Amino acid sequence: LLERVVRHYVQNVDQVLAQISIPRLMFGSSRLDEVIFVPESIQDSLFSYIFYGCEITRVTAFNVQVSLDWLSISTKSIQIQARTIEVDMVLHDPNRTDLRRDFWDAQGLRLKAEAEGLGTPAESTLSYKVLSGLDIFAEAILVHVRLPEDAKPRMNFSVMGLRYCPAAASS
Repeated sequence: LLERVVRHYVQNVDQVLAQISIPRLMFGSSRLDEVIFVPESIQDSLFSYIFYGCEITRVTAFNVQVSLDWLSISTKSIQIQARTIEVDMVLHDPNRTDLRRDFWDAQGLRLKAEAEGLGTPAESTLSYKVLSGLDIFAEAILVHVRLPEDAKPRMNFSVMGLRYCPAAASS
C-alpha cells in the first residue's frame, strides 16, 4: 500500500522509496530531502479547497520527516512534517474555457467526482480512513501564481505554520 501511494502522488518515486519503508517507519522515522509531487494528483486531492480556475503545475516539499505514531494509531498515525512546500499555480480565466480545453475537461471530471462523492458517507470510504489518520505540518508554504500568458509569477504569497489533522478538533 505504501508503494502504491508513493507511486500515485510522487514524481521522484525511486528516491523516495529508497528512503522510506514500513520497517524503517516502525522503529523511527524517515527523512526525505526533497519530494516532488505529481501535480494532477495534488490537484485532484485539493479540488474542493482551491479556486476552480487554478491549475497546480508544481508541488515540491523540502526537508520532509515521515513517522508513524503507534500510540495514536486511530487519530494521527501518520505524521508528516515539511520545512517548506513550494507550489506553482496557473490562474485560468473561467470565462475562457476554449483555451486549455484539457484542463477544463479535467476540472469537469473532478467536479463530477466530487458531486458523486457527496452522496457517499465519508466514513465508508478508503480515502476517509487513510486521510483521517494524517497529521501534516508545514512550517512554510510558498505559492507562486501566474497567468497562462506569463512566464513569471504575478503573485507570490506564503502561509506559515499550517497543520492538517482531520482527527484533531484543532485542525
